[in-house]
Amino acid sequence: MLRRDFLLRISAGVSAALGAALPIGAVGAEGATAIARGRFRDADFMHRGTGNAVVYRRPDGSRFLRFENFKVTAGPDLHVVLVRHPDPDSAAQVRQGNPVYLGMLKAVEGTQEYEIPAAIRLADFGSVVVYCKIFDVLFAPAALVGVGG
Repeated sequence: MLRRDFLLRISAGVSAALGAALPIGAVGAEGATAIARGRFRDADFMHRGTGNAVVYRRPDGSRFLRFENFKVTAGPDLHVVLVRHPDPDSAAQVRQGNPVYLGMLKAVEGTQEYEIPAAIRLADFGSVVVYCKIFDVLFAPAALVGVGG
């Protein structure tokens, strides 16, 4: 176990130095552990997104979503949403099955964090997306891998 922790910490340091998302199981800043991750992709030729979405669990059990090396096309009324679909390609798929709105997008570029409510069972959600609520348009989805609870 000690060797695994050591290797995960080295991996985390290398990933951070290279600007990449931490691998699942790696311990990051403030003792938070990466428990799921995904990579943003373009929704279409006009609505583009890049970067990583990483879900972290803090030692106290609380969870948060961090966008790293993130960039998305600017738009009005952009929200960060957990969706049930494993890799949505339409606004209709975003709206299916009671999506969870984590908040307004804080910026179209850069690192940002969003708290995940304790009552949310992450295993029920396959993706995180940037979604324009007012015009019902998907901007950038990221399928989450490693989602547990």
